[in-house]
Amino acid sequence: EQCSSPTSLCLDENPLGSDAAHDIIKALERGPALVLQQLHLVFVSLAADSAVDLARALTAWPALTTLNIAANEIYDEAVIEIAAALPQCPSLVHLDLRNTCMDNDGAKKLAEAMLLCTKLEELDLAGNFVNDEGFHVLLDRAGSCESLQSLDLDNNYISNEAIESARWPGNVEVSVQDQLEFLGDLSEDEDEDA
Repeated sequence: EQCSSPTSLCLDENPLGSDAAHDIIKALERGPALVLQQLHLVFVSLAADSAVDLARALTAWPALTTLNIAANEIYDEAVIEIAAALPQCPSLVHLDLRNTCMDNDGAKKLAEAMLLCTKLEELDLAGNFVNDEGFHVLLDRAGSCESLQSLDLDNNYISNEAIESARWPGNVEVSVQDQLEFLGDLSEDEDEDA
């Protein structure tokens, strides 16, 4: 709160936990953070409730160009809140949500929000639980997002069939390497065998 013009804050790989992360977010929100351009909170044990606080604070940082909160288990609830705040982030260029336990609900909300983000160039959603449904929505919207240049969907649950039949946006480099196989819920099969 005492820093007059913080432009970047990187606390990556510090086990802050939700309480400390919450306090930092609130301090940034109250302080003179109008010039904050980069916020890196990778693998800091940020939980969903603190990520929701972060999403609600985004409007306090109009100069923010990079938000990296990868490797935190924030799930769809927080991702949806972040997506809702993105249209009020006029400077955001890079959004990194790798390994955040997001699935199709979060992916669809991000797909809708990216159309309203006029400067977003890079969206990293690798290592999540996005499957064919979310993949198709993201691809469809990516093609209409003029600023977007890169969409990373590596290590999700997108089928080979969906990848092979995809209509790829010409303006965006989309990465879909090393997809995982969805095994599904085997409980019905077990009941049939009983």
